[in-house]
Amino acid sequence: MLKQLEELASQAFEELNKVSGLEELETWRIRYLGKKSGLMQILRSLATLPLEERQSIGARANELKKGFETALSRKKEDLTEAHVAASLSHEGLDVTLPGQPVSLGRLHPITQILKEICDVFIGYGFSDH
Repeated sequence: MLKQLEELASQAFEELNKVSGLEELETWRIRYLGKKSGLMQILRSLATLPLEERQSIGARANELKKGFETALSRKKEDLTEAHVAASLSHEGLDVTLPGQPVSLGRLHPITQILKEICDVFIGYGFSDH
């Protein structure tokens, strides 16, 4: 079973190196870390093995699972960064420019009406004091 784990690991890492998109990466994740993956089947079958084999195979399977998850997160970060860089170079967006100011709220309707009334009276010549 250790040989089967090693073959699975080499095959998985080979395929991961060939992945070039986020959709392919999700397919890879399902194939090697999903509920019906070969690794999960091996982990489920540990109960049928003798204690010594269970310990060694279980430890190696858990190492592989952690390795797959780490490699998956790294590849996802790389693909995301590459996608962002490509979209920025394609769109020509300058991210160093300041953003649009966001208004945090509005005046209360009564305050708005009061200002309008004051503007009308100022227009008639009354003072603001």
